[in-house]
Amino acid sequence: MKPILTLLRSKSLRSSVQLCLAALGFMGWVEPAKSEFHKIPVTSVESCSVPLAGAEDISYSCRLYRDANAKLPVWETALGFEFGRLNYRQWQQLVTTYATWHNRRNLAYYDRDRNYNLMDFMPPAIQAWNRHRFHEQDLTPASPPTKLAANCWGTLYEILRLAKQDNPPAPHPICDR
Repeated sequence: MKPILTLLRSKSLRSSVQLCLAALGFMGWVEPAKSEFHKIPVTSVESCSVPLAGAEDISYSCRLYRDANAKLPVWETALGFEFGRLNYRQWQQLVTTYATWHNRRNLAYYDRDRNYNLMDFMPPAIQAWNRHRFHEQDLTPASPPTKLAANCWGTLYEILRLAKQDNPPAPHPICDR
């Protein structure tokens, strides 16, 4: 759903709504949210040797994706695991290890010609947010500043809530920028 002020196309109507909300004490100045998830830039990719539980007898490669320009060291690296083509038994083993905690309707059917990676066994929300970062938006320049930011715990809660639904909503594709 788009923010209500984005839906108001008329500039005068939008200004009237902003003034009304401000008078009611809800906000001083409101602009449409411009924050969003952006693909994390990759400055280098390295091989790594992180063991993957539940895949001991399946060959895979580990990749360490690095963003040397990350604000915080904890955001600098991300891991990726690539399996390549899997036989049905291997695919079923990875489903049992990594996909039993969420609704199996989220999984694509087995395809012997497909190259698989670990993200293929995760729910759609995790797949969509993989190697993406939420960019904060300064909403007010006043002191103290107000920021629109992602809440990690809220995001995790939503992933777990959606994962257990009997009829999860269809995922929405995201665009890489």
